[in-house]
Amino acid sequence: MSHDRAFIQRTCRAMVELEDGQIVRYPYGYDQYVVERDARLERARVEYQRQKEHVEKTEDFIRRNLAGQKTRQAQSRRRMLEKLERLERPEDNWQMAGRIALNFQTGGDLGGKEIVRAPGISVGYPGRAILTEVTVNIFRGDRVGIVGPNGCGKSTLLKTLVGELAPLAGVVERGAAVRLGYFDQKLSSLCEDRTAIEEIQSMRSDLSPEVVRQYLAKFRFFGDDPFRTVRGFSGGERSRLALAKMLLFPRNVLALDEPTNHLDIPARETLEHALDGYEGTLIVVSHDRYFLDRVCQRLLVFENGTLEAHLGNYSDWREYRKSQVAATPAPEKPSPVTQSPTEITRAAKKDRERTRRRLERMVESLEAEVSRIETELSSLRTQLAADHGGDWHKLHALADRERELGDLLGRRMADWEKASAELQRFLEEV
Repeated sequence: MSHDRAFIQRTCRAMVELEDGQIVRYPYGYDQYVVERDARLERARVEYQRQKEHVEKTEDFIRRNLAGQKTRQAQSRRRMLEKLERLERPEDNWQMAGRIALNFQTGGDLGGKEIVRAPGISVGYPGRAILTEVTVNIFRGDRVGIVGPNGCGKSTLLKTLVGELAPLAGVVERGAAVRLGYFDQKLSSLCEDRTAIEEIQSMRSDLSPEVVRQYLAKFRFFGDDPFRTVRGFSGGERSRLALAKMLLFPRNVLALDEPTNHLDIPARETLEHALDGYEGTLIVVSHDRYFLDRVCQRLLVFENGTLEAHLGNYSDWREYRKSQVAATPAPEKPSPVTQSPTEITRAAKKDRERTRRRLERMVESLEAEVSRIETELSSLRTQLAADHGGDWHKLHALADRERELGDLLGRRMADWEKASAELQRFLEEV
């Protein structure tokens, strides 16, 4: 049993799901299981609707004919309905389990062009430097993932970039009008002795207990849950409460340190979906490869005491690393088995195919984002051209947003051109 979807996909050939007290087996890996599960739910919904319509038509026939010439037919159909095994309305238990009201808002102001500027900083603690003389620049609208092995310093770097920890050397500058939402994987913002209601009121003292209970219900805190103290909460409950606190105010920059650690798969997918629609800047530390693929478009990768920047998501980086390893000559050593030219050719073809797929995915991802930004920009310009009715505040906000989107479009177009040129060079070399 695991919440790591990439691990499940790579190791499991069948999936077993508990559904309404019944075990349902799917003879597929995770990706295909998700498709088949949705198809099975849709079939169940269709069957339920068909039976519902059949029952309604039959009951109508019985009402109209029970005392008429077709009494015997009506009685027969009534007996048939009494024997009919009624289907229950299909419920998507998976969706219900992940039903968290995550809606990350920026408040309309996405901040300055440069969110973080950190030239030549050293990161770590006194007497123990983790990184030295590294440069990190994060721009408005970036979606950056920080990855690397356990204990390499990912959380330390994130804390340094957002101001939770001072650099050992150099200066970290944060852009104008940055409103930061920081999710600490240790959930240290929560007080063990407070109730869930008190935690929310510590941020919003103006909210009554009843209003807070209604708010907490959106994060799956029901019944007496809001009155329980944090000390008795599970890891998943603590994570949901920390997210609820962070969402009390609009944030144009989200710094998330292992946000999926204690969440089940439905809740993780809800978080991913919410971040898909987030317009602000995202910096995230995570081991969840599915999550990184879904929400990140650039990586900062810890490797052998250094920090490397990579354009693309986690799968893109893995394909790149495989191609780099394949291109590195193996050290000479005596071997009783000599690889044939045919085997060498096949391996080279596989490496080239992996590289081609990585580059094509990167280009497609950037094309989709450029298209999305262009669509939003076109809609915004239509609004600007319309009669604003003297609402100068609204007009000013629309104009600011247009400039922000224009800047973001320029950066994404540059990324797309760079990725396209790299793909073209690769195809020409092949």
